Amino acid sequence: MNLLADEWIPVQHEGAFQHISLKTLLTQNEGWQVSLPRDDMEMACLQLLVSLTQVLFIPDNKAKLNEYIARPISENDYIDAVESKLDWFELDHPQHPFMQIRGVKAKELTDMAKLFAGLTGATSSAFVNESDLASRLCSTCATIGLFNQAANCPSFGGGFKASLRGGSPVTTLILGSDLRQTIWRNVLCKEILDVSMPWHEAVRNEKPNWVNVIKAKESIEAHQTGLLRGLFWQPAHIELVKEEGEGTCECCGQQGECYIGFKKEKFVYDFNGVWPHPHGPRVFKVAKGEREEKFSSFTTAAPSWTLLTQFLIQKEQEREGQTPAPVVSQAKKNGVENGRLYLMVGGYRNKQASILERRHELFNVAKEWQNNDRQIERIVDTGLAYKTELRKKLFGFFKATGASLQDQAEHRFYKQTESLVHGMLRNMDFKESKAAFSDYHQQLRATARNIFKQVTEPYQNEPKMIKALAIARRGLEKSLNELN
Repeated sequence: MNLLADEWIPVQHEGAFQHISLKTLLTQNEGWQVSLPRDDMEMACLQLLVSLTQVLFIPDNKAKLNEYIARPISENDYIDAVESKLDWFELDHPQHPFMQIRGVKAKELTDMAKLFAGLTGATSSAFVNESDLASRLCSTCATIGLFNQAANCPSFGGGFKASLRGGSPVTTLILGSDLRQTIWRNVLCKEILDVSMPWHEAVRNEKPNWVNVIKAKESIEAHQTGLLRGLFWQPAHIELVKEEGEGTCECCGQQGECYIGFKKEKFVYDFNGVWPHPHGPRVFKVAKGEREEKFSSFTTAAPSWTLLTQFLIQKEQEREGQTPAPVVSQAKKNGVENGRLYLMVGGYRNKQASILERRHELFNVAKEWQNNDRQIERIVDTGLAYKTELRKKLFGFFKATGASLQDQAEHRFYKQTESLVHGMLRNMDFKESKAAFSDYHQQLRATARNIFKQVTEPYQNEPKMIKALAIARRGLEKSLNELN
């Protein structure tokens, strides 16, 4: 299967499912959407399509990018763009198959399910996944799993390297009205690339690292790595193994050639610096005079909205800061369709190589979002402030009585306020925000009070706890009034 020539992209339109080619997708305007069994596979497929399009086309400026968004390209333009790269994106190429190395030495095959994050080895995988769900995969599902494992997931563990963004990075993409427009809205034009990756022109003709293979113990600099090599970086030596004859994909049900496992082996190299991935927001801190920069990730059970400012707002302070993904920075500069932002956010929370949970969701942010950083920041910070005060007062109650309620209360707070925060982002009139924020405070205050009452109710008649409970309740009221 060739990613640039064959019909492999799983799409649906008006209830009809089919596989189409990248050429068909970019040269026609049929309103397709990606269709796969899992949310993370769908986002990985979208990210793969964006990455393929990005290395084929770099629009010179906003005007040219808007042309691509508005109408399909010509077949001749597509053919010219892929001509020199076809061999690099052949899944079964005899010398350099897509994101694989020929001749991998391994004592045994690894199950194909290991390409799907959280399918095995996750905290709750046995409860939410059937056995043998992905032991046989078609070319489409194998390709998407291969790309997702390399770009977005923890390493295989035991000395294997993770992606250029680390173990479980957050991916942010802009959603358009259909698949074709979504792809182009996440392709960076030269104006943005010149800022986020100033060296990209110098290495535009480089080859991917399964063609120009990394040498053992090689030291690679971030500023020597361009778009193609970075977007399709394969940190491990992997070789897919095909089943003889044809079979049925256990993931999507497609009939045809299937893969039943893969060989993998470790190899050592050093990658120096932070590669500015187009789809990844970053944060930094200055510690002991050194700037430490990394990609945003889900490190706690807190919902995605708590990190929204990292995804949308550029900050550069003396000791810390944050940088949205270049695709978001481009949308902020150039504008989006109808002025309303639809931000796709995806990623995993992990503990080493084990997946604790996967998150893939959509933020709908009201018009004028790009000119109202402070208001968006207020929405997030206000929600977090109420959570913090609730937790503090219950922690004080815990120190006085030994009743540990703060984690339970925090979980309830996030669960009960998530729709409220999303509603604020979705419905905010940034020019007339005073009444909206007053109502927002009122609902957060009521939620915090109710949760405090719920979690402390079992202790209200305990003589030894009455005084500590009264102090905690009075302190919470004082803090909630001050927040308002």
